[in-house]
Amino acid sequence: MTGGALLIVEPTYHGPDHAPLNAAVLTACRIAFPERRLVFASSPPHFAGVAALLGRDALPDFIPIEVLPPVGSHIPRFLAQFNGIRRAIAQAEAPMALLLSSGPETFFAARALVSLHRRLRLSIMLHGNAGLLLERRTRDPLFRVFDYTAGFDATRHGRIRTIVLEEHIAQMLAQAFPARSPCLVWPHPVPPGEFLPEATASPPVAPAGGAVRVGFVGAASRTKGFNLFLEAARRFQGNGLDFRLAGYLTADFRAEEVPLPGVATRPLPRAAFLEAIRDLEKTRPTFVSVT
Repeated sequence: MTGGALLIVEPTYHGPDHAPLNAAVLTACRIAFPERRLVFASSPPHFAGVAALLGRDALPDFIPIEVLPPVGSHIPRFLAQFNGIRRAIAQAEAPMALLLSSGPETFFAARALVSLHRRLRLSIMLHGNAGLLLERRTRDPLFRVFDYTAGFDATRHGRIRTIVLEEHIAQMLAQAFPARSPCLVWPHPVPPGEFLPEATASPPVAPAGGAVRVGFVGAASRTKGFNLFLEAARRFQGNGLDFRLAGYLTADFRAEEVPLPGVATRPLPRAAFLEAIRDLEKTRPTFVSVT
């Protein structure tokens, strides 16, 4: 990696959503590149959420940018992201930038930016909405011009790389898009000071007289496949399996249609979310975790 500042941008989350993950990425980047100036560009409310987790001594330099909600026309969001990222690059004097999330507009903005700046390199982190790339697209040509798949296709460029946090996601995208370079796979970072149960490669074995606990972790949406998890729960709950949600239901689902205990319909406070994850293994030592 060449010299200069390391710019990290949150282009799509205006509020504190994803602040724990982004705080973990910032911490990892500071450890990996201690000699580099670390610059973070986001909305002020999002930065406040990240700062609360990092602490004053670990804060990066901050550049405020406009982040619009994912509703209405794509054009204002594209312009806001293009202008915000471009200004942050100029202000940080950064030769590369890591974009921590994406909408269709992010992909198009990234392609425009690398076309404008001949030496700029961009990396884009994909999250749950990467599932949109595997779904059947609408036939409406007006919608297809600016949907997530069209944007993803626009990032086929030598100076744009995409990043996922699970090997199986990279494999599925490589099968679906064989003509493009495969996604990079990064280990999923954990926010500073948080403990999570250690993963195991051993197959789950039900304890004597108990059941294997099957957990869905995070925001329960169709894009992330919670509808399939829910179908399995309806069929197999109580038959040697105990299905739980360590997270919350998105607007895709109603609480009354989800036969799981203690279902939340709003994002959990961070402490409650971590406790829900720990609860997956509290009474039954073995479980399968689905994110």
